[in-house]
Amino acid sequence: MMKSRVMIFLRVLAGLAGAGSLVVLGTLVTGWIHKPTGTLKPPAPEQNLAETPKRHLATIYGRLPLYFIENRGQLDRRVLYYARGSGHTVFFTPHEVVVSLFQTPESRIGLQDPSPQALSRQNRELTRPRSSFLRKPQETFGRRPREVYQTVVRMQPVGMNQGVKVRPLAPQEHRVNYFRGSDPQRWLTDLPTYQAVLYEEAYKGIDLKFYGNQRHMEYDVVVKPGADPGQVRFAYRGVKHLEVTPGGDLALHLPGGGVLLNKKPVVYQEIAGTRVAREARFRVQGDGAFLTCGFDVAAYDRTYPLVIDPVLVYSTYLGGSRFDVGNAIAVDAGGFAYVTGYTYSGDFPKRTSGTTTADVFVAKLNAAGNALVYVTFFASSAGDEEGNGIAVDFEGNALVTGFTNSKTFPVKNAFQTTMKGGSDAFVAKLNAAGNTLVYSSFLGGDYEDAGHAIAVDQEGNAYVAGETANQLGYRDVLAAKIDAAGGLTYAVSLTGSDDEIGRGIAVDRDGNAYLTGGTNSGDFPATPGVFQTEWGGGWDAFVAKLNPAGETVYATYLGGSGDEQGRGITLDPEGGVCVTGFTESANFPTHNPMQPARKGSRDAFVTRFTAGGTGLVYSTYLGEGYQDEGCAVALDAKGNACVAGSSLGPGTPEAPAGFFDAFVTRIDRWGSRLGATYLLGGSEDDWANGVAVDPAANLYVTGETWSGDFPTKGAYQTNPGAWGNSDCFVSKLGFGARPAPWIPLLLLD
Repeated sequence: MMKSRVMIFLRVLAGLAGAGSLVVLGTLVTGWIHKPTGTLKPPAPEQNLAETPKRHLATIYGRLPLYFIENRGQLDRRVLYYARGSGHTVFFTPHEVVVSLFQTPESRIGLQDPSPQALSRQNRELTRPRSSFLRKPQETFGRRPREVYQTVVRMQPVGMNQGVKVRPLAPQEHRVNYFRGSDPQRWLTDLPTYQAVLYEEAYKGIDLKFYGNQRHMEYDVVVKPGADPGQVRFAYRGVKHLEVTPGGDLALHLPGGGVLLNKKPVVYQEIAGTRVAREARFRVQGDGAFLTCGFDVAAYDRTYPLVIDPVLVYSTYLGGSRFDVGNAIAVDAGGFAYVTGYTYSGDFPKRTSGTTTADVFVAKLNAAGNALVYVTFFASSAGDEEGNGIAVDFEGNALVTGFTNSKTFPVKNAFQTTMKGGSDAFVAKLNAAGNTLVYSSFLGGDYEDAGHAIAVDQEGNAYVAGETANQLGYRDVLAAKIDAAGGLTYAVSLTGSDDEIGRGIAVDRDGNAYLTGGTNSGDFPATPGVFQTEWGGGWDAFVAKLNPAGETVYATYLGGSGDEQGRGITLDPEGGVCVTGFTESANFPTHNPMQPARKGSRDAFVTRFTAGGTGLVYSTYLGEGYQDEGCAVALDAKGNACVAGSSLGPGTPEAPAGFFDAFVTRIDRWGSRLGATYLLGGSEDDWANGVAVDPAANLYVTGETWSGDFPTKGAYQTNPGAWGNSDCFVSKLGFGARPAPWIPLLLLD
C-alpha cells in the first residue's frame, strides 16, 4: 500500500514540476544555519539562565487602534471608507454607517448567562481548536469554524444634510494591500489609512466623528456653539427593537436574538482648559421597521462646543468565535517582525444577513513595535484562505504558505495556476514593501492539501511543509522546494500506510531540509541506524532530513506508546536538530532530562538530536499544567532553545490566572537548565503559535488570545478588547541584563 500511495502522489505532481522533479516538507527557520564544524563539546561554566538579572521585556508591541481604509475600488462604490476589526467591519457611505458583525453557528446559540466572561466560557468550547493530527482524514483542513455568518445593522442619520462632506482624519504611515481574486487588474496596493472619519456639517452646526477602539466603535456628536443637539436622530435598520436600559444604555435587539449596546453617552464641554461633565440620555421613537433614537441633553453652556460620545459595543453579540489568529512569525536582521494568519471580513452587505469567508493576512511591524509598516491581504472572490507559515529572506521579502479552497486565489508567476483538489496549499512571496507579488502559486494534487510551515535558504529558495490527501482518504507529509523566482524545484512525500502530517521545516546552508510532524503508521520509512527505528504506537513525532535533491538522508520516529506530534524544528551549527511538540506518553524517550516524567495528561517536549539523527543531546518533558504543548522552537546565538507554546493550569502567583496561557521559555544548549519563563495571558484562553529570534537574542511570539484583559500595561493602546472573541497577538521579549517591567503585547485586528 505504501508504494502505491507514493506513486499516486508523484504522478499527481508530475504536471507541476516536469520530468525528474520531486516534493518535500517544512517549518519556520529563524536564522542562517552554519555548516557543521565538529562534535558537541562539554559545556563551559556559565551563569544559570534562571539567575539572569530579572527576565524582562525589552520592547512592547501595544494594541494597535482600529484604522480606516479608503475605498479605491476594492468594495462597492457606495463605500467611501471602512474599518476592519476583529469580528466586524464598519462601512461609511454618504448616507449611512453600516456595521457588519460576524458569528459562527455555535455563537448564534442563545446564552443563559449574558455576562462577558460567561459568554466566553460557554462558547469557547464549541470552537476550541483541536490539534490537527487528531482530526479524522475526512475533516476539513484548518482549525477555524467552517462557516461565519453576517448580521447587518444600518445606522442612518435622519435629516442629515444631503451635501455632507465625508473626509478622513489623521493619516497613518502604514499602507494596506489587497491581492484579491485571479485578475491582477483588480489588485490594489498602497491604500492609505486613517485614524478617524468625519461627517462634516452633518446637521447645521454639528459634525459626526467616528473612530475605532478594538471592537468598540465610538462616535462623537460635536455640537458647535449655538447649534441644536435636538437635530440629531439615528434610524436603525436590521434591528428588531430599541430599548433604553435602567443603566441608561441603548440596547439594539437583533432579529436572530443577540443585543448590541450603545453605552450611555459621555457628555462634556471643554471650558478654559477644563473638561466639564454634562448630562444626556437616549430618546427612542418609532416602531416597526423605522426605529429612531436621539438625545435629550440637560442644560449646558451654549457658548462652548458640546461633545456627546456614545460607544457601540459589539462584544456581547460576537460570542466565542475565532476571527483573528496569528499562526506564524518571522523576524529580519533589523528587528522587523512579520506575522501571518487569517482574519474574517465581509464585503459591503447587500442584505441584513449572510455568510463571509476567511482571508490570509501578512503584517509587518517596525522594530520599535509601535507601528505597522504594511498589512497585506490574500483573498479569493469566494472561499477560505489561511496563512500558516512565514519566513523572511535577506532582502526583506516575506514568504508565506497556507491553504485555500478557492479557484480564484491570486496567482502570479505560478508553477501551478489552477486549484486541483478540494483545497490546495499555496506558496507566495511578497516584496519588502508588501505591495508586490513576486510569485504566488497553488501547490496540490487532486484531493486536499495544506501548507503548514515554510523556511528560506540564503539563495532565496523556499521550502514548504504540509500535508496531502489521496483517494483512500489518508494523508501524507507534503514538502516542496520553490526557487527564488517561483519555479518548483522538487516535490516529495513521506508516507506510511496510515496518516502523516508535516508541521515544521528548517533548512541548512547546503540546502538540506529538516522536517518534523506526526505519523500514525507502523511502516513510516524510518532509516537504519537512527535513534528510533520502531513505531512507539498511536501517533509518533518524526524527524527527517532530505538532501538538496529531495531524497531522504535519514528519518526517525520519536515517541512512546501514547500520542505525540512534532510541531516546531530548528537547527544548531553542528548539524543537530532541536524539536518541540507534545506527548501523551508516560514512556516518551528522554535523555539527560530536566523533567523526567510527564506531569499532566499532555506535556510539551523538547528534544535535541546529534548530527545524523543517531543520538540525543537531551530529551525532556516540559510542563507544569494539566495540558502543555510546544508549538514552535528557535535557537539563539548561544544555542539555547527558545520554546513557545500553551499551558493549561491552575495559575500561579507569577502567572496570569486563566485557562490556557501562552508560554515562552529558554533551555540551555545541554538541556540542563531551564531559563526565564513567561506565561502570557489574561483570564481566558491564550495560545502561542510561533516564535522567532533576532540577532540580539530578543524573542518574537505570535498567537491568539481570547482574553479581554490580555496584559497591555504601557503599550501603544492599553484598553482591553472584548470578551469571548479571539485576536492575534504579537510580543517581543528581551532577556538582557537590565531589568524592565513586564509589559506585553500587541493585539492585531
